Amino acid sequence: MANVVQYISNTVTSTTTDTLSFSQNVNQNDVLIAIVSTMGTLNHVRSITDSLNLTWYKVSQSNYYNDIEVWYAVANASQPETVTVNMADTGDINLTLIEISGL
Repeated sequence: MANVVQYISNTVTSTTTDTLSFSQNVNQNDVLIAIVSTMGTLNHVRSITDSLNLTWYKVSQSNYYNDIEVWYAVANASQPETVTVNMADTGDINLTLIEISGL
């Protein structure tokens, strides 16, 4: 059964990057999800980097008025994790990170 272990979210304005850190260590083999949205622009994610050097995969993208993208990675260690989203253009960014166990 899947369980949400932890999550964090923030919004930044007029920037090309947003960085968040989980408040607790992530657990090895847990799925990390990044939900990225831009407000009032068709900006898009250029890349996602993190402190565990994970490979991030885009699951979904919607480009109607705002760009909303869902990405995931699998934690390769039980350690602190900081995630940085790099956007193609300057804009307002909302980033939500979720750790899920049991998938």
